[in-house]
Amino acid sequence: MGNAGHFDAFLTRYDSDGNQLWLRRFGTSRPDRAWALAPDGAGGVMVAGDTTDSMGGPHAGRSDVFLARYEIDSCYADCDQSGTLDIFDFLCFQNSFVNGDSYACDCDTTTRPLVCDIFDFLCFQNAFVGGCP
Repeated sequence: MGNAGHFDAFLTRYDSDGNQLWLRRFGTSRPDRAWALAPDGAGGVMVAGDTTDSMGGPHAGRSDVFLARYEIDSCYADCDQSGTLDIFDFLCFQNSFVNGDSYACDCDTTTRPLVCDIFDFLCFQNAFVGGCP
């Protein structure tokens, strides 16, 4: 699996047959590590770790800690996490794609190093058409 920098953290979900349902990779261009995770009791998972760069906030020093929450029962195509699939999910994906976010650029999980390309856009479109479980 490629990464955005030195080390990244990721979450992946599989169905009971072992098929990958989704993958969420997050990180910066510098080392990032996830050290612990726990269910939050509301359909999500809390992830704790450390980063040597800025992960959504100011970088305070050599190594900063982070705490992030991810929906584990969410649908990849529901980009804006509204619970419904609509035009706003396309706009959300488009913004992520233009910004080079790993959410959009790693949909097809094939291009290494991470590059936003037409295959990621087609991957999102297929996920949207497939709907949410």
